[in-house]
Amino acid sequence: MTGAPEQEREPADTNVVPLRVSNETPIYDNNTGWAMVAERLREQDPAIFNAWLSQLTALEGDDTSITLGAPSKFVAQYVNTHFLQRIKASLVAIEGGQRQIKILCLED
Repeated sequence: MTGAPEQEREPADTNVVPLRVSNETPIYDNNTGWAMVAERLREQDPAIFNAWLSQLTALEGDDTSITLGAPSKFVAQYVNTHFLQRIKASLVAIEGGQRQIKILCLED
């Protein structure tokens, strides 16, 4: 109808969870070398880093391996499936050698 006032609607409930968008996600290293690898990955693709890789935490590392923790089983599996080779390539580019990378779920 012309001239009829619009009825105000309350916003619909939504179950959309926003992705992290901050480029200032802290990177915890634990003397593993993860900070430099993570920064390289962030520079290469900020969207993927913020959505997936920024959730990883360095748990431990030595000359042969690095262990990263993920906040859920889903994130751990997704990163293993989709980004493990990218993480390995960045690690090799920075360190020159290869270390085994393990991604564990931090959930109980």
